[in-house]
Amino acid sequence: MRKLVSMSIASVAVAGGVLAGAGVAFAGTPVITHDGGFQVGSAGLAPGTYESTGPTTLGAPCTWTRLSLTNGQPTVIEYMQTNGPSAVTLQATDSTFVTYNCGVWTPEEVVVPETPVVTEPEPVEAEEEDASGSLDFGSMDLGSVDFLGSAGS
Repeated sequence: MRKLVSMSIASVAVAGGVLAGAGVAFAGTPVITHDGGFQVGSAGLAPGTYESTGPTTLGAPCTWTRLSLTNGQPTVIEYMQTNGPSAVTLQATDSTFVTYNCGVWTPEEVVVPETPVVTEPEPVEAEEEDASGSLDFGSMDLGSVDFLGSAGS
């Protein structure tokens, strides 16, 4: 149990380093070949399902953690320990994936976000209007406006 707790703390500590701005670990790498914390999203691992080969050290479990950021702090979304091969589905809302002693992770299914289709609006042909016209002052209520000024009376 003590080993389990220390591995969990180590997972969060590694993730904290990644989340705190230590940089992107292997941006765009679709396969994880070693232990560590990896950013998820556009600058890191693509969301999707990944499978591991299982523990690399005999007698020690494969341990992995999915994390998100809540108020700037890493929050555990999902945690797993297994003595055999494993699978994890990373979501677009995950911030970090931490793996320890799991061997090689290979993408089973990677989610490719849809690219929005941008279309140019059709030009609108304006009808030509006659720019000349007349202004009807007769319908305007001019009230007590003195156009000539008091000097002209």
